[in-house]
Amino acid sequence: MLQLVPVALDTSEFPLVRWAVAGRMTVADVDELRERYLQEVLVHAERFVQLWDLSSALPPDPRVRHAMVELSTGPLQAHERRFLVAEAWVATTWLVRGALSAVKLITRPSYLCRIVGTLDEAEHFVHRHHPLHPRRLSSKPPEPTSPPR
Repeated sequence: MLQLVPVALDTSEFPLVRWAVAGRMTVADVDELRERYLQEVLVHAERFVQLWDLSSALPPDPRVRHAMVELSTGPLQAHERRFLVAEAWVATTWLVRGALSAVKLITRPSYLCRIVGTLDEAEHFVHRHHPLHPRRLSSKPPEPTSPPR
């Protein structure tokens, strides 16, 4: 039986790293994420930006939030402080945005971090802070586009 992977990682555009989360993450998913982060992202030992797309994610339960805090405050923190320039999190529901905000308030990241409601806003933010070719974009996020009538 085919099992869906709740966390997808794309490093094809490194130093732009893309993560996508679908459904509800478990503590085991956070542990796997940590391993992939070490083996596929931090191994480059270069400055990077990352975009987390949680638009298809469900709010994390308390155990997962605790695991996320542990991940962000543990041994990886020194690497992130050195290499991670900025990250943007896309969360379309207020429940997910609230859970992320709580985690970020506890962890107090040393890099630029933004939680936004649309993928366009996240793209704008990470491209603005991209280490290889930062775009001198306005700090104003793009205007939302209306669906065609």
